Amino acid sequence: MALVIWNPTNEKLDTQYIGETVVLIPDQKLRVDDARGRHLLNVLGPRGLSSLEYGDDGDIEEKKKKDGRKRNMDFKRQQVTRYNQENQRREQAKAPIIEPPEQIKQYAKEIGVKLIEPYAYHDADTAEIASQKQELLAKDDLIASQGKTIDKLQTQMGDLSDKFSTLMATLEAKGAATEKTDVQAKTDADLANLRNTLGYVHLNQARFVNWIARNWTVIHDDDLPPEILGEIEDKWKRFYNKPFPTEKPEEEAVSA
Repeated sequence: MALVIWNPTNEKLDTQYIGETVVLIPDQKLRVDDARGRHLLNVLGPRGLSSLEYGDDGDIEEKKKKDGRKRNMDFKRQQVTRYNQENQRREQAKAPIIEPPEQIKQYAKEIGVKLIEPYAYHDADTAEIASQKQELLAKDDLIASQGKTIDKLQTQMGDLSDKFSTLMATLEAKGAATEKTDVQAKTDADLANLRNTLGYVHLNQARFVNWIARNWTVIHDDDLPPEILGEIEDKWKRFYNKPFPTEKPEEEAVSA
């Protein structure tokens, strides 16, 4: 089985799996096998790595994003706290302060916590930097959300256009059929015209499944000639090597 993992945080997440380095940049989604996915979630889950299931979009995806980012912030806060506790212990023992790694410095800036270090940031400066980063993160989320809304509206406009074209084609096909006493007794010219109107003949394998989904009602119209229906079903079997579906298939992304 396959599993989709997602890095909703603002930092690069990486680990090893069977000797291979796996890296996920911020907001990257990656489809992996089930065993690999469980391992990555087990190791990187505390840092914010999340999984997505089929149908996880809109509010569900937004909820998982917030949960992943909260785990990421908790992890960063925990790392900074451990560093400060160690240096506090060293201060009390009059031992040299440990210089923080660059990653710990970045975590401290982001969450607005002062580090115990030889050259510590001023509290006010640290808090201001953290506040500015959170504001920028919120703006990025807003821009991304607006972009998704625009994409969704464009998709809906395209679907409406396709449905209108399909409706017009159906009405034209029905208008031609009512002029005959026997709907099934179409001439070769009539069938050819209907093929051109429906537009399925020259579709390739990548686009045919989306045509089926968008014209599902037309395909199951009682007035559709059996010759046309047979051609559509045969084309499906040739392309996908399986019986014609009994339920409307999901549309798939098609490369331009």
